[in-house]
Amino acid sequence: MLNGVKRSVVSNIGKALRRVDDLDHVARRTEDLHERSKGFSYYSRELRDEMWWNRTKTNGTMVLLVVGFVYTLSAWICGGAYLPICAEWL
Repeated sequence: MLNGVKRSVVSNIGKALRRVDDLDHVARRTEDLHERSKGFSYYSRELRDEMWWNRTKTNGTMVLLVVGFVYTLSAWICGGAYLPICAEWL
């Protein structure tokens, strides 16, 4: 009977040590995932800002092109850079 209790205690100690190892593994993995998520957050924020700036530049360029086209068309129709023909109408 003493040998049975001894085997049971040894078995329980072995299981407890495996659980400790498993918990250590989970803790290391959790810490690794936490560090990776911080890096992902940082780089995704940088990418978002870069894409916003690219869209802003593209939209600004398009606005300038449209304004330039409208002004050029108006100048051509109204007789020059100062729009003299159209100025008479206003």
